[in-house]
Amino acid sequence: MSKLKKWIGNLKVAAKLKVYRTSVLVMTAFFVLVALVSTLVIRSNIRHITEVWSPSLEYLQELETMTAKYRIKQYQHLVESDAAAMATCEKENDNIESQIKQQGKADYEKATSAWEEYLSTSDEVYKLSRDNKQAEAAKIMIGSAYESYMSFVKQLNTLHDDFQVELDNAKTLANICTIIIFIVIIVTGIAIAVVATVIGKIITDSITEPVQQIDAAVASLRKGELSNIEMLTYESDDEFGDTIRMLKEAMNILSDYLREISQEVKLIA
Repeated sequence: MSKLKKWIGNLKVAAKLKVYRTSVLVMTAFFVLVALVSTLVIRSNIRHITEVWSPSLEYLQELETMTAKYRIKQYQHLVESDAAAMATCEKENDNIESQIKQQGKADYEKATSAWEEYLSTSDEVYKLSRDNKQAEAAKIMIGSAYESYMSFVKQLNTLHDDFQVELDNAKTLANICTIIIFIVIIVTGIAIAVVATVIGKIITDSITEPVQQIDAAVASLRKGELSNIEMLTYESDDEFGDTIRMLKEAMNILSDYLREISQEVKLIA
């Protein structure tokens, strides 16, 4: 701190003010940078929450609903005796099947495999149902088809749990980042305020101190007092330092003149 104070004190007044302006500008830019990085970090976590994990959980719920409807329509197909009603069930299930395939994602690979295994029994179930062999079709529905469906549901539940964990982690991380960033911004703001205040005080003192000494010395000269030269203690390489050195020199010269004059007056007396 003493070295900084000495370095600033030796600067010219214009340079002192420039140092203060530059330091405030740099600290302000740093504060803005911290705030910007903080915003980007929070935004990244929020994006994971709103664009990745939350939609994934919603999609899983939709997927479970659609597959449940698909299975219900298959059971309806078994109990229907009207060919048109059966055709309607098959058409609706084809539509559900196409929606499920369109929404498929790489993350759902295991669940997709289980669903494809379940679908492999659909054609046989429909064929038996159309041939009025509902008993055999029902046996498949509650047998191998049911096992495949439960395997699919199990995979969905596993994905749901995994995605929920990721969502909770993202929320926790977002909350932690928010708290850390809040603290960092507060600490940075306080540090900037302290540094700016310290530098401002050093610069202010380096200006007000010599001005006060010069003012006191001039007031002393007005009174004809030349013995108060010791009050000029400010030393620096700036304009005030040069002024005080010249003022001390002038006061010494005047003091010498007065002593010579006093001696001459005594001689004359």
